[in-house]
Parts: sequence; C-alpha cells; structure tokens
Amino acid sequence: MQSNLRWGRAFRIFYWVIIIGSMLGTYYYFQPFFEDLLKRYNSVMSTFSQLQKTGSSTNDLLNTLNALPKPK
Repeated sequence: MQSNLRWGRAFRIFYWVIIIGSMLGTYYYFQPFFEDLLKRYNSVMSTFSQLQKTGSSTNDLLNTLNALPKPK
C-alpha cells in the first residue's frame, strides 16, 4: 500500500514537471515569433495613427479653404 502511494506521488510529480516544462519550452521556442508579431503590430498601429493625423489635417485644410470668400 505504501509503495503504491509513493509511486503514485512520484508519477504525479513527474506528470506536472512534464506539463510545466513543455509549457516553458513552448514559450521559449515561440518567443521570437511573438516579439516579431508585436513589433509588426506596433508598426501598423503607428502607421494608422499617422494616417489619422494626416486625415485630420487634410480636413482642417479643406474647412479653411471652404471658409474663404468665393470669387464672384
């Protein structure tokens, strides 16, 4: 009975070591891909932000031109 408990405990510890170790290994393996993906995402968001600023300045320019008196 004692032997079964010890073997069961040993296998349970081994099971969790394998689970946690494989998670850490997967993270270590895929980390460069995630970092590259994050850099690309930040680059795209920066581009969209610049486009939004350009769009708002274009709208300001158009509003200014529309406010000018029209020639007769």
